[in-house]
Amino acid sequence: MTRDIHLVKEYNDEVRSALENNRKTEYGFLSSGSVAEAEERIEGSDFIRVGQIHYIDISSHQMALK
Repeated sequence: MTRDIHLVKEYNDEVRSALENNRKTEYGFLSSGSVAEAEERIEGSDFIRVGQIHYIDISSHQMALK
């Protein structure tokens, strides 16, 4: 049980850190002030350009598989 509690704490810490990084990244994009600077930030990240986006409506009792 102690190990499980420790794993949950580590997971929560990782989630908190990821949320903080996302907040900082979002603020950076919003404060960049120009499209060119935002594009530079995007190119320097691990985002990829996509051609089309398809939306799938999933209700709470269904599951989607890739």
